[in-house]
Amino acid sequence: MKRQTATLLVIGMAVGFGSFLATPVQAAGVRLTVKGDLDRDSKSEKKETKKSSRRSETESLTYELDIQVSNTTKQEAIFDLEWYFLRRPLDSKGKKGEPVLCEKDKIALTIGGQRRVSHKVTSETITNSESKTSKRSSGNGPGSSKSFSGDVYAGYVVLVKKDGKILAKKSNETKFTSAQWLGTLNGRVKKASGKKPSSSGKKKK
Repeated sequence: MKRQTATLLVIGMAVGFGSFLATPVQAAGVRLTVKGDLDRDSKSEKKETKKSSRRSETESLTYELDIQVSNTTKQEAIFDLEWYFLRRPLDSKGKKGEPVLCEKDKIALTIGGQRRVSHKVTSETITNSESKTSKRSSGNGPGSSKSFSGDVYAGYVVLVKKDGKILAKKSNETKFTSAQWLGTLNGRVKKASGKKPSSSGKKKK
């Protein structure tokens, strides 16, 4: 009887030890905050002739994101940080079209346990313009015409992933983080003319 009890005790300890080894490691937790600033720079130009005058205004837009990613666990972990910029094309009447993906990038971040990393991103510059031409005799009457061209920024999306799984997401509009919109972010980038983007990262305690 004693031998049977001892055998059962040994089996129980082995099972318990095996269960301990099989316990899955909890996925690293993360906290994401994003501050987005849209910078606008406008330039006006006016040309006049004897018969007509033309006024045009060009607006340059740049988005800057200050991204803070925190590892809320005690263990060091590697995360994938992805960011996307969306724009809306303007038609000749100034109406905004549907948002389209115009820029995307990513970086791998190694963050110590209970540490935070700051990463700043500057988007490409996109432009739009408004032109108004009028005959001197008609002023703002039927003889005048107005046209638009270019793009405006629709917003941004920032994702933090680990092993392909989204752990955190932020955007200037809630709809851009919906399942439907997130599915379009893997699409082809529709480039707009402008300067190359720049980014920098800085770790903080």
